[in-house]
Amino acid sequence: MQAALLEARASFEHSGNKGSAVEESVRVVLRKYLPRVAAVGHGEVVDSQGNRSRQTDIVVVSEDHPRIYEESQPSLFLVEGVTAAGEVKSVLTSEELRRSVEAASIFKRLRADPGKGAMTHSNPSDLARFGKCPPYFLFALESEISRDKIAQVMNELFAEDPTRMDGNLDAILVLGRGLWIHLGDGQGAFAVLKPDGELASGWFFPRSEYLLYDFIAWLTIVMPRVIRAAPILASYLLESGSLDDIRTQKR
Repeated sequence: MQAALLEARASFEHSGNKGSAVEESVRVVLRKYLPRVAAVGHGEVVDSQGNRSRQTDIVVVSEDHPRIYEESQPSLFLVEGVTAAGEVKSVLTSEELRRSVEAASIFKRLRADPGKGAMTHSNPSDLARFGKCPPYFLFALESEISRDKIAQVMNELFAEDPTRMDGNLDAILVLGRGLWIHLGDGQGAFAVLKPDGELASGWFFPRSEYLLYDFIAWLTIVMPRVIRAAPILASYLLESGSLDDIRTQKR
C-alpha cells in the first residue's frame, strides 16, 4: 500500500498544484484499499440543521449517499452518507497540527440523523463516538516534528480544553514516522490489549512496520455501517436552506 501511495504521489507531482496532487494521491490509495462500497471524494460536509465542515481533503462516502457529488471535483456531502473524513498534509508542522485539530472540532459538530427504522451495526462504545458524527483523521506524508513533539502538542491542546478529547481527531498517521489512534474508552471494535491483559484506552501508539496497513485496518473497522429504511435526502427536504445548497451543488 505504501508503495502504491508513493507511486501515485510521484505521478501527481508533475501536475500544477502539488498540494492538491498529494491529496489526490491519498484518495487514490484509499479508493483502492477501502471496501468496494465506499467512494472517496473531497469538499464540504453538511447536516440537516445547517452545520457545515470546512473544506475537507478526504470524504469517505457510503453507498447510501445520493449521487450528487463527483469524486474528481470538490462537492457537497450529507453527513448521513459519510463514513469517515480527514485532512492531508504534505509536511506536518506544529501549526498545521493545531489547524487540523480545529478543523476536526468543527467537523465533529455535525449531527447525522439516521432516520426512522435505521439500524446501525456497531458496538455501544463506537456507536456513542461515531453514531452521530463519523471518525476524522489526519494523514501526513512527511513531518518536521518528531513523534514526541506530536504527542506533546496533542497533550497541550487537550490540557487547554479537555472537551477536545471526544470531539476531535481520532487518528494521526505520518508515513515513516508513526501512527496515533484514539481508542476512546477502549471498548470499541478496534481494541488493544495491554501487557497486563487490560484494554488500552485513550491515545495508542502502535509500534509497527506497517503503519499504513494498520491505519486502513482501523478505519475499516470503526467506520459506522447503517441499514436505512428511508433515503438520506428525506430529512433535507424539510430544511430549505440545506436543500438550496444541494440544488446549487448539482448545477
